Amino acid sequence: MRTLFLTLLATSCVVASAQTTPSDSTNPFTVELRAVARPYADSVVVRWGISRPGAWVAYNAIGWVVERKNISTPSTTTPWQRLSPAAIKPWTLEEWKQRTTATNTWAGVAAQCLYGTLAVPTPNGVDALRLASSDLTNRHGFAHLVADFDAVTAVGLALRFVDRNVEQGASYAYRIAPVQQDTVFVVDTAYAFATPGQEYIAPMPIELVAQESEGRVVLTWTMPPTASASGFHVDRTGPDGTRRMTKTPVVPMGTRDVGIGSSMSFTDSTIGMYVPYTYAIRAIDAFAEMGEAASITAMGRDRTPPSAPRVTAPVVYGNTVAVIEWSQQEKSTDLQGYRVERSIRSEGPYEPLHEGTLPAFSDKFVDTAATTQAPWYQVVVLDTAGNEAASFPAYVELIDTLPPATPVGVIGFMDSTGRVLLTWHRGTESDLYGYRVLMANDSTHEFSQATNLILQDTIFMDSVEMRTTTAAVYYRVVAVDTRQYHSAASDICVIRRPDVLAPISPMVGDVVVSDVSVMITFERSPSEDVRYHVLERAGANGQWYTIDTTTAEGTLFVDTTATPRLQHRYRLVAVDTAGLRSNPSTEVSARPYGRRVHSAVSNLVVALDTTSQTARLSWAYSVPPSEDFWFVVLRAYDDYDFAMIGSVRSNEFQYIDKAMLGAGRYRYAIQVQARTEDVPPSEAIVVIVPER
Repeated sequence: MRTLFLTLLATSCVVASAQTTPSDSTNPFTVELRAVARPYADSVVVRWGISRPGAWVAYNAIGWVVERKNISTPSTTTPWQRLSPAAIKPWTLEEWKQRTTATNTWAGVAAQCLYGTLAVPTPNGVDALRLASSDLTNRHGFAHLVADFDAVTAVGLALRFVDRNVEQGASYAYRIAPVQQDTVFVVDTAYAFATPGQEYIAPMPIELVAQESEGRVVLTWTMPPTASASGFHVDRTGPDGTRRMTKTPVVPMGTRDVGIGSSMSFTDSTIGMYVPYTYAIRAIDAFAEMGEAASITAMGRDRTPPSAPRVTAPVVYGNTVAVIEWSQQEKSTDLQGYRVERSIRSEGPYEPLHEGTLPAFSDKFVDTAATTQAPWYQVVVLDTAGNEAASFPAYVELIDTLPPATPVGVIGFMDSTGRVLLTWHRGTESDLYGYRVLMANDSTHEFSQATNLILQDTIFMDSVEMRTTTAAVYYRVVAVDTRQYHSAASDICVIRRPDVLAPISPMVGDVVVSDVSVMITFERSPSEDVRYHVLERAGANGQWYTIDTTTAEGTLFVDTTATPRLQHRYRLVAVDTAGLRSNPSTEVSARPYGRRVHSAVSNLVVALDTTSQTARLSWAYSVPPSEDFWFVVLRAYDDYDFAMIGSVRSNEFQYIDKAMLGAGRYRYAIQVQARTEDVPPSEAIVVIVPER
């Protein structure tokens, strides 16, 4: 609770706030003081808060000083003006009675926080000290909270100051500090800034959602990430008029980031059924002001579904007709009808078998397109409020005379030790029981069972001999249903025994460069199982990237993607039919020399304005504008070398030097800066600036 005000205060205003001493939560004597200011047309309100309960008590006795400085124009001599001649302290108990009314509950809470009797008047033990500490923490937190909800209470707590002597459009800095430092707790000065006359737009809650149920509505909402709130009021408008539903604001608890992206809720359990109400949620900020309302309309709704129907044993006719019958033990008065659905699995998803709903008196449905692929049925009952209840799934067993479908997607892998992993797609038949795996060492041989078991999974692991002259092993898969019907065997899956020897490296021959390309000839790898060769080029980060590939018989690479005028490193790699890569060849370097596209700037003219101490440069350039080049402005002063003072786009042909160094000899030149080539600067133009 004690951190609530400090968290909200940091983001609740449109002006900046500052804290010169960072808070150290591990040091009980480090105190964090934060302040914010809000401008109005004729005044500025300053709010502040202190982080430690013990320091709050100490500085309530010492008091605060508020000072102001006009910062509309930068000046280091503008003095700070003290706005509070006397120390700002909490009101005495007598002042609370005189300045507030008996109906101001926030004032009563504040007075209790300041002057109420401690829960443990004389703590003399660990438990008593812990209870006293908790009591002080609660007082500190509630005091800062009620200061957010009521401006008068904030003034009485010495947490608010109103500056009414302000000018619209002027910018002010405020600083808040204690009259003097406490002997235990140390707090530094807090600053806040405001400009009277600026319009403040109060934040509005977002993501307002209403959950409607029987006799109640639950509202949830959040605040924008850049806004915050200390609490919320909920108003309701309906047939009985408009009334405030929150006697005290809704204050979310249990999080330090209250109101900043966290979700809040309010439950209205005083409504009936199907009577619409409009709810308005307004946030209260640290200045006791309510923001714009977020509204939503909701009502109590019937959420109780009817009792689920009970499906009797389905009757089957042949292999395409199934009769589904059900009974309804309790028929509610708002029963609308039934929907019969079917699925390939007991857990669903289920698809309806007819348009709309069957009448409320229905108790039977005939499915003339029944199939073994979708043997599960359920009956859904609906009421007039849209509530549904589904029966338990019922299984329909048709007379099956068809074998399962042939397995598809059979693929396999073998590692260097001869271990085989075989996988395939699972069939969609509801009566599918499993699979048999067949194997052969030649595609023309008869396939035999790799295992006598019927596999329940779609993964099979095997181990084969590696020391053999046969280059591959062959597998087929057969599906089996619950009636022991076998499908046709799948397509043959060929799994080659792995090649564990990498090919020999190729050798680089000649390297020829042109203006925009690099041509590399090479001698192929002598390994017989080479599938192709790869040309790799090193990137700027040192990593190698594939540039091109060629067949095993190729002996030439041409890199047309090389960047002109940039040194590139190349190497070759051979890849065999097993995907094994050879060691890289010896590296070679090449640098395309590039084409010259851009010329130097011509017709540079410099016009000197001695009054404003500026020089206007203009020039001509015949190359069409593009993003591949731009102009750089060079300047030399007296005997110093040229230095860049600015740049302009390729479609601009002038530049104004507004940062001249006074009298002296200036030389100006324009250089074309291109991405792919070096272009010399233009001829220098000399300008003499005389002494004034």
